[in-house]
Amino acid sequence: QDAGYEDSWLRGDIDLPATVDEDLSTKPGVQEQFRNLFAVTGLLDTPEKKRNYLNFYGNLMKSSDAYLVEVLDALHARGLHDHTVVIRTADHGEMGLAHGGLRQKNFNFYEESLRVPLIFSNRRLYPEAAKSDALVSHVDFLPTLASLFNAPRADARWQGVDYSRKVLHPESARPPQRYVVFTWDDWQAGQSSGPYLTPPNHIVSIREERWKLAKYYDATGNIPTQWEMYDLLTDPLESTNLAWRDYPRTLEQEAHFRRLKRRLARIQKTRLQPLPTTDTRSVESHQPPAPSS
Repeated sequence: QDAGYEDSWLRGDIDLPATVDEDLSTKPGVQEQFRNLFAVTGLLDTPEKKRNYLNFYGNLMKSSDAYLVEVLDALHARGLHDHTVVIRTADHGEMGLAHGGLRQKNFNFYEESLRVPLIFSNRRLYPEAAKSDALVSHVDFLPTLASLFNAPRADARWQGVDYSRKVLHPESARPPQRYVVFTWDDWQAGQSSGPYLTPPNHIVSIREERWKLAKYYDATGNIPTQWEMYDLLTDPLESTNLAWRDYPRTLEQEAHFRRLKRRLARIQKTRLQPLPTTDTRSVESHQPPAPSS
């Protein structure tokens, strides 16, 4: 209300997520820390308040989408729509009270945070809608655009992969890669002053078509690492952390746990090493930086 929003911004039919009451005791501890810290911005202690939060957020997105429609209308009015590729994506997701009431996107690698819109739109390229489940990430965006629009790329050393063939042939082209990598190093969560969450509060993770593994670690090396692992085929809601220390993994789950840990270790030594020009000085002396992606 102080910001000028009326009660109409709370109307909608978005209901609570299936995991809103999830117990986070088997998940990395920083998740519960962040949930409790974020509660100081406003306690959502009733189902009505929780639904209001979700529908308010939904109405904000609806309002934002209206500006995109203005852009599309302008393209139509000028006869440019058929000659323009409209690309829509986003920087991150919103937890929307999933997994025990988490909000925003900090300190986790759940699908709610990782999966964001990625739409390529042009009715000459796509007379009919098509969809792909190929794994791509933002680091792959630049080389893909360069290829699609024939940008000069002499001596270009892209950090990502070019998935332009998948854009042009979504149903027939081969997937560009077998996994994507996600990291979280913003241990200050964008805040200039504390309180800050205690380690392990950095994340490196790998996401395959079926399996996901994340390593939550302390950049100083003083606090033991915590792990998080999900089988998206049997647990699409990511309720059961297969990497929890007391979880009785099957032989298949254990084999994939060890395999993913080996792959992630290789990725940390290669793809996630700082670039030669990276400034590795610490923001604060007690918290040296982790490798950046």
